[in-house]
Amino acid sequence: MKKIYLFVLVLLQLNSVKAQNFEWASSGSNISSGYMHSCVTVDGRLIAGGQYEEPSFYRGDENPVFYSASGKEAKLPSRNAQLFVNCYGSAGEIEWSINSQSMIGYGRLTGVASWPDGTVVIGFRAQSYRGSLTIVNDTSFKYEKQQYGWNDCSDYDLFATIDKMGQVKHVYAVKGIPQDDYISMVGTPDGGIAICLSAVSKEKDKDGRSKSVGYNYTFKLKQDFSIAWLHKTEMVSKSCCSFHIPSCKLAVGQDGDIYIGGTIINAMHLEGTKLRKAPILDVVTQYNQPYECYVARLSSKGVLKWVRYSEGKSILHDISVDNEQVIIGGRIQLQKKLFGTAIDTTDKKQSFLGSFDLSGNTRWMKTFNGEYVSAVSQDSDGNVFAAFRSKQSKGMKPLKIDRDTIPDTYERVVVASFDASGKYRWYKYSGAMLAGSEPVEIHNDLCGNLYFTGEMWYALPVNMALFDGAIVKGKGYGGAPIAARIRTTIPEQLVALNLSLSQSIKIRSKDKSEEKNEKKRKGESSTNFNQASSSAAADTLKGNIRTPEGSCYPIPYPWKIKVFPNPSKGPITIQVDISYTDPSVSLELWSAKGDFLQNLMPASYKESGKFEHAVDLSNLAAGLYLIVLKGSVSAATERLLITK
Repeated sequence: MKKIYLFVLVLLQLNSVKAQNFEWASSGSNISSGYMHSCVTVDGRLIAGGQYEEPSFYRGDENPVFYSASGKEAKLPSRNAQLFVNCYGSAGEIEWSINSQSMIGYGRLTGVASWPDGTVVIGFRAQSYRGSLTIVNDTSFKYEKQQYGWNDCSDYDLFATIDKMGQVKHVYAVKGIPQDDYISMVGTPDGGIAICLSAVSKEKDKDGRSKSVGYNYTFKLKQDFSIAWLHKTEMVSKSCCSFHIPSCKLAVGQDGDIYIGGTIINAMHLEGTKLRKAPILDVVTQYNQPYECYVARLSSKGVLKWVRYSEGKSILHDISVDNEQVIIGGRIQLQKKLFGTAIDTTDKKQSFLGSFDLSGNTRWMKTFNGEYVSAVSQDSDGNVFAAFRSKQSKGMKPLKIDRDTIPDTYERVVVASFDASGKYRWYKYSGAMLAGSEPVEIHNDLCGNLYFTGEMWYALPVNMALFDGAIVKGKGYGGAPIAARIRTTIPEQLVALNLSLSQSIKIRSKDKSEEKNEKKRKGESSTNFNQASSSAAADTLKGNIRTPEGSCYPIPYPWKIKVFPNPSKGPITIQVDISYTDPSVSLELWSAKGDFLQNLMPASYKESGKFEHAVDLSNLAAGLYLIVLKGSVSAATERLLITK
């Protein structure tokens, strides 16, 4: 056992120490807005973008800046009406950045997406653009090299394709898309783009009078950015407002079919169906119109295949699809059934998470006492992830997810995981506050590791713990972009120390079809494959790694840490639960501002399971501190209040 430990420790020193592959988080200063759009590429890069707004309060004379996970800075020119897009590598370093600079006049980001070959596509609008353009769907536009090279692009949607090095390959100007912000923009398997947005159109009624009509639009763009098809949903509203926020969301299946979801106010006409009126469940007033949400499937050609309605007051916030199921999340009110399935509404449960099969049949529906489920995603094994928004505060019950009660979730990041059948697995939550009105997005890479983007709230200089010990920095007053990665897998170097674990867990391969073909050729059963993974882990000790390149070993559950008593006058006991054996497990003390103070337990070899560590911190001044449990790649954090 000692030889195994020494060998794996050498591997860790050669690989993990440099990469620091535990969970990371990244933010910025003096930007006053968050990440509005994000996606994850096929090779595991996080692409996140937003819109710069000049803060009302500056920290000194500092320019806006983004921080990599290691603290390196990427500066942003201090200009109003400009967009920014950052590319994060798997270790949290900003690999490249794009902003308006001198090419875009009054630019606004509308979306980001990626293609199967790793190309990144950003959508944006601009009053003017200086550079080469390909005009799509408009033969009347002539590119003119005017003074300083600027051209008026205010009537066009612009799309830029970007290679892996961050170089802009081409920019397209597309005519015919309504001039409103995109709500979803996703790459399609054939190298196209799917977009959904909401817009108001001026039309004439039967008497010739002008009226405003709200629509949800779903577009499919080809690889040359010409419009392949357009699907419309007309909102028939009797109130002053046509849309809930978000009004529509979309996800793209592996076969290219597009799944859309949204919320009806009063009534709507989905192209290909009859007029649909939302059910009336209470007294209707000007400010209390009936509403419900819906989910629909469009073919890759834009033809409606099916649609399902919630049949009650509900708002859909996000949608995700894989090769077996459609996942939705949102909020409910005044209903006992959701999409025909009985739901639990006791204890003020008003957020929901639900699943359909690809034919539109309800599989399961779950409810929680959070405010709403703000974002959903799935990994390649069908495991489901949901981001919760919770306003739990004094006098309100804490957020409860299945068997776990989560304390102090007011405006925190809360992400929970469920298996494909809806069975609860685990949760993580942050020590940082979010701006409540801004969008939140979560994504998975091919191994299932989780990525989070949104807007964090700052008040003057502050450093906070986010996602299990990853420390983020920020200055200024107001919002700031936040990006984070949650590791859900064990690196191959550690599998050798967890032979029993590798035998019991399912190994996720980045290319499952290739894995299946290999099994057919060799006549292997799934049992033999698991046994082979155990043998491969043992061969790692000899330097002969036989596991498929990119194999993914899921962590059964995140590491856990609890401190008691808390608050304390000094003496504390730290309870730890680690889900796999690790040769480098330590406990550290940090200030609430993110400054390292001291080691509480030096790094040492620890078997999977639970242990306790007692320490006296009576010498500390009264205040808030962070206890950080840190392994080779995993971490967990607990806040500690010292009183005197």
